[in-house]
Amino acid sequence: MKFSFMILFLIFNALISSCFAQKIYIIKVGERSIEVASDDLPFSDQVGLEGKLITWEQAMTMCEEKGNGWRLPTLPELRAIYMQLSETGEDHFERGWYWSGTKYNDNDAWGFHFEYGIANNQYYDFKRSRKWGRAVRDLP
Repeated sequence: MKFSFMILFLIFNALISSCFAQKIYIIKVGERSIEVASDDLPFSDQVGLEGKLITWEQAMTMCEEKGNGWRLPTLPELRAIYMQLSETGEDHFERGWYWSGTKYNDNDAWGFHFEYGIANNQYYDFKRSRKWGRAVRDLP
């Protein structure tokens, strides 16, 4: 009886954990791999900005505050994320512009559109405009 209860408890616990577990994305970029955060910025512990478009400076600060190597992806990394996740149908990205950590100059930074798969290379975006952000970190 005790053994059966323990097995049921372990199965129930595994089911509950899988329902609430965050998806981890591992993306190959050339010879290296990066981990992609499961949710858009701001992170869940950065209260008050949930579900909001953010400036480039806000995105950079949020990544830095999270620590553990989190940063904005480069433009090539955003392309790789889009290509690899769109093939699986598991991208879970908003259909809109995402910030990259790649600066164009002191006032502008590059973005990537997650519906059309195109880099914003016809014109540059002011860092103070608002877009989605997603953090990444390098894997060993």
